[in-house]
Amino acid sequence: MDGLGDVCDSDVDGDGVGDVEDNCPADANPEQADLDDDRQGDVCDPDDDNDGALDDADNCPTSSNPDQADADMDGLGDVCDPDADGDGINGLTDNCPMLANPEQADLDADGEGDACDADDDGDGVDDDVDNCPELMNADQTDVDDDDVGDACDPELPSGDEDGDGVDDEVDNCVDAANPAQTDTDNDGEGDVCDDDIDGDGFDNDEDNCVNDANGSQLDTDGDGIGDVCDSGFTGPTPPVVPPTEGCSTSIPAGGSVPIAVLGLFGLLAIRRQRRR
Repeated sequence: MDGLGDVCDSDVDGDGVGDVEDNCPADANPEQADLDDDRQGDVCDPDDDNDGALDDADNCPTSSNPDQADADMDGLGDVCDPDADGDGINGLTDNCPMLANPEQADLDADGEGDACDADDDGDGVDDDVDNCPELMNADQTDVDDDDVGDACDPELPSGDEDGDGVDDEVDNCVDAANPAQTDTDNDGEGDVCDDDIDGDGFDNDEDNCVNDANGSQLDTDGDGIGDVCDSGFTGPTPPVVPPTEGCSTSIPAGGSVPIAVLGLFGLLAIRRQRRR
């Protein structure tokens, strides 16, 4: 209302910016703010952030968010909401800014809250496949195959790592189930975890009689099974000496005269002396 008609007024809105340069010639905006740089001032731009959502319906009218995401459904879009998940923790310090977790629990202290951490216990196994999601057990050992890892399985006997029902303090194979506790060589190490079951100094994978001590590894018939455990071996057969025709008093080279023969010669000598 400057008394000058609009058609002849070079500054219709009277904001001090001539209409030719004014980005809102009919709406006073002396600061000429234009958030989206579309040459249309914010005061007359129906979509200040140019995200396709008009300002009167945009949940973040000055922050571009075409998807209008609003995690906590508070009417304020996530991109401009200081507490997008509505858990009372400012997004700048929230360890799960997009997922409500007011207690800010962070089991593995990695800065990522449990509510949004794919691996809560930080053992390298994602929670959706981890058999102990809240207790580190990278090896995922599960001796009783119940899909609950040994590290968190309440059904395993206390102090029974291999789940064989024998307490670790007396178990002769702590990491290998052996409820019978068999120990062939009585060395205090159960057979299922003993590299030398019979204690003869030969490892099982080289011993030709794994369960029977045979330090010599004698295998007369060469069948790969030591004599002490070879059920098909009956021992060596004495060689058969063929009978000879007639008698001979000669002594073979390197041989010896049988006692019976010597006795016979002695008897003949005595008879000859009597006749004389």
